[in-house]
Amino acid sequence: MKPINPAQKNKLKTALPSVSSPPIYRIEQLFDGARQVRLLHKGQEYRLSITKADKLILTK
Repeated sequence: MKPINPAQKNKLKTALPSVSSPPIYRIEQLFDGARQVRLLHKGQEYRLSITKADKLILTK
């Protein structure tokens, strides 16, 4: 297999869609002092809870 020369490499970069990082949400902002929030995804409700051990649990 031949190595890709710099001109080809630049062409490949522009041909591929850019991948951005997913957004980051601070738990303090999302929960706003509560221990549980409800999330709606495709008509289904989920609950994201903070446990006594300060872990996160997602349940349907």
